[in-house]
Amino acid sequence: MKENKMIVTGNGTANASPDYIEIYMELISTNYDYNVTMNIAKQKYDNLLKSLIPLGFRSDDLKTINFSVNAEYKATTDSEGVFVNEFVGYRASQSLLLGFPFNLILLNNTINAINESRSAPNININFTLKDKDLLTNIAIEDAVRDAYSKANVLASSGGVSLLNIINIDYTNRSAIPLTNRFSIEYSKTGDAGVPLNISPDDIKVNTDVTITWEIA
Repeated sequence: MKENKMIVTGNGTANASPDYIEIYMELISTNYDYNVTMNIAKQKYDNLLKSLIPLGFRSDDLKTINFSVNAEYKATTDSEGVFVNEFVGYRASQSLLLGFPFNLILLNNTINAINESRSAPNININFTLKDKDLLTNIAIEDAVRDAYSKANVLASSGGVSLLNIINIDYTNRSAIPLTNRFSIEYSKTGDAGVPLNISPDDIKVNTDVTITWEIA
């Protein structure tokens, strides 16, 4: 016996203003000597942390998310013209994260403090949501309502009745909220332009939910 069913895909959207700021930083330290490289890395980190404390941050607010030290080489030729890899020193990379509730005044003060620390990190700033799942769930709920609305229109137009739900399919990964971001590059002197007026766009989420109904 043929199964009578209706399959409808609902589309959901959700918007929200950013309520959280994430500052991602990368400290790069290089030197021919390993111990000197590590000392430079430590000094840069200490200077950076010291610059943040007066703003009310605690030492454990600055999170290290990755740290690596690699030997670096350059391709060259020896006296006989043979290509060889010549050791040029060590490179230490420390990736850091500093997060706090949305506050543009604190953001500008933080960027200025980082600049004055002379640690010269590469910086990426994300305007995001503290609870990313909340906006995703709102989009899913909207998609389910949209599917119900479409199904009722189709059922009414087609002269059938919606019965039990057979299946709900949610596999769309587009519901993961994106962040609004920008980056700041420092010159070798540590100077950086700090935007005084920032108005980040809303975080937007789109997702789909497919529902299968039994019909009669």
